[in-house]
Amino acid sequence: MNRLWVTIGMVVFAAVVVWAISSGNKVDPAGKPTPTPAPVTQPDTSGPDAAPVANATDTAKPAAPDAAPVTPAPDTTPAAPDTATAASIEGLHVVPAAPNQPDPIVGSADFDQANPDANPYMFEAQFTPWGGGVKHILLSRYSTEVDKHDPYPVQEQQVLQTYTAADGSIQHGYFYPMAAESVLVNGKAIDLRAARWTVDADRTDKTTTVFTVTLANDKDAPVLRITRVWKIAAGTYDLTLTHAFENLTTQPLDVRFTQQGQVDLPLGVTNVGDRRTVVLCYLQPYGSDANKKDLSIKDYNLSRTKLVKTDSDVIWPGAGDDAARDVVWSAVTNRYFAVAVHPAMPSGVVMPPSLESDFNSVRKSTWTQPSPDGKTEVTNLALHYDSVPMRLAPKGDANAKREIGFQIFAGPKAPDVLKVQDSPYQRLGLDKLIIYNLGGMCSVCTFSWLADAMMWFFTLIHALVADWGVSIIVLVALVRGLLHPITKGSQINMQKMSKQMQQLQPEMERLKEKYADNPQKLNQETMKLYQEKGVNPLGMGLGCLPMFLQTPIWIALYAVLFFAIELRHQPAFYGVFQAISGGHWGFMADLSSQDRFITIPHVDLWIFHLDSINLLPLLWGILMFINMKYTTPQVAPANDNAAMQQKMMKGMMLLFPFLLYKAPCGLTLYILASTSVGIIESRRVRAHMKELEASGEFDINKKTAKKDKKPGFFGSLIEAAQQRMEDQQKMKQGGANPGPIGERGSGKRKGGGGRRSGRRGK
Repeated sequence: MNRLWVTIGMVVFAAVVVWAISSGNKVDPAGKPTPTPAPVTQPDTSGPDAAPVANATDTAKPAAPDAAPVTPAPDTTPAAPDTATAASIEGLHVVPAAPNQPDPIVGSADFDQANPDANPYMFEAQFTPWGGGVKHILLSRYSTEVDKHDPYPVQEQQVLQTYTAADGSIQHGYFYPMAAESVLVNGKAIDLRAARWTVDADRTDKTTTVFTVTLANDKDAPVLRITRVWKIAAGTYDLTLTHAFENLTTQPLDVRFTQQGQVDLPLGVTNVGDRRTVVLCYLQPYGSDANKKDLSIKDYNLSRTKLVKTDSDVIWPGAGDDAARDVVWSAVTNRYFAVAVHPAMPSGVVMPPSLESDFNSVRKSTWTQPSPDGKTEVTNLALHYDSVPMRLAPKGDANAKREIGFQIFAGPKAPDVLKVQDSPYQRLGLDKLIIYNLGGMCSVCTFSWLADAMMWFFTLIHALVADWGVSIIVLVALVRGLLHPITKGSQINMQKMSKQMQQLQPEMERLKEKYADNPQKLNQETMKLYQEKGVNPLGMGLGCLPMFLQTPIWIALYAVLFFAIELRHQPAFYGVFQAISGGHWGFMADLSSQDRFITIPHVDLWIFHLDSINLLPLLWGILMFINMKYTTPQVAPANDNAAMQQKMMKGMMLLFPFLLYKAPCGLTLYILASTSVGIIESRRVRAHMKELEASGEFDINKKTAKKDKKPGFFGSLIEAAQQRMEDQQKMKQGGANPGPIGERGSGKRKGGGGRRSGRRGK
């Protein structure tokens, strides 16, 4: 029975761990839409002169080009400045820009494999005149595919609304990342996305794009000019955005600006569900010294899946935030990449500036669209930033103009980019975006120090052997070597316990018959039998120890292989499988993905999506069967429980390969190699066990304990349990038949009992 419960515990524990890692073969499209209204935007599929859409929830046809802007929904409009005293301006509106404005491009997404440095730019950014926002940001050094260069899109326009145009064609309204959203002028809200901005051709080139828009009153007299300047620099993943607000009137203006932010990064193919996050980093006091502050993301490493389901659209400041905290940056991430809005980091400055000097509020919005296959709805998420209130003095005054802005990091979560000592990214704390943790149930047993150490070890070995697959094999050798004494001891204990329990079975059956009506006495006599025969009942449980010790390593390795961008699109064993096939065979071409031994047409099997035959999990199942023959005691089942145990162990051979069928092939390579080494290790251990068995080590009838030998740890536990049961039995008997132990443990109880009887007699 003990073996049965140990096995059940092993199966349940292992199944829960593997299920927690592998759950999500079918990704939830993030659930139902949240109550947050979708933001205002405009379409763009019919060219730069497409008409704007008034509101994402509005089913009316779009307005005509250059129509008066529509006031944004109340929740996307910032509150008026507390100090607003300026008079309201009648008829405030956006001055229409000339049609046919271009979609400027800065940087470049070109990439030459033979000469990677030929293109000095890390990405290409294309903009739209609608709100002066981003149409796409494409990374030049990273591709969406393994075998060809297809620049990776970290930001793209998102479909916000689909409608039927007057000519019957299907049109789309888009949400443009980083577009100007709205401006509040003397209490009047103006939508800046539903109007076309003017591209300043004289100031626009390969590295700079300038947009301008002018607001006028009911007499068409200019009131406010807003200028947006985009800049890119070679060799950096930063895109700089600056806003200039200029008062063109003779009266003061109270202005507050709202800026659209990042949209979702691509989810990509994953077998562990949606692991995208929204992360905010803030400065908080460090210790008792108010002048010292520390960067932290505590409580603000937010699951994107959970965030879209929250009712409140406000992310920062949260309910627990006070004036002592200042947000520094806000990022959206996926498995390998991040887009973070942060202030410019001056050179020579250790403490980063606060984003709140210009933008002091971060909000979210969500909306739903049909999935590409039309079977489900997909929930989209976007961020929004509200500026601080600004007072602009009348024109001609030195304070008639105000500039605010930030920089946008759009790049990989790579240590050689974000963790470079004393770099601007490192001083901003953007290195905190690199987290090797799958979250959810796995976060409890994912030790960050272990994952970081494993990544360091991988990097070290890779520097020597120049292959990540070989590095995994080396890791297997190291881990198995460290755990060999424990593995050897556990296998010997399991074999020894199995043999001894078989020898004790007849005596245990006699005890069950003798004390069938007294379970407490049965347990007492059973433990006494264990002690007399030198049997350790916990020995079987020690057989689980290597598995429990390796589980954190497996989870940490899984997290590393899932999140480490160094392994993305990296082949195993120097790309030998691709070399012999001329690049046509995708087997183990990407250690962060399934091994794809044979690619097949996509097949939906209930919750399981199959698009390839993966060899490594199948080989692992075969090796598990072989390994079980060496590690499991080869004896006939003594009873029905033992037979059930053997069946459950065989079932595990099918369970694990199924749950890890679509796991990264780096992980299955590790497990396959570890199991192979385990078979070799078990053969040697079994040879040693045969020697022990021949010497009578496993025969309880040949083992005699010396009288003067002190009991071991487990023997002491048995003695203590036996003593406790005897004391409890004496207490129930009221002190009868005390014996030496009873006299020590129940003398006062006897006297007390006599005194109570005397009082009742009176």
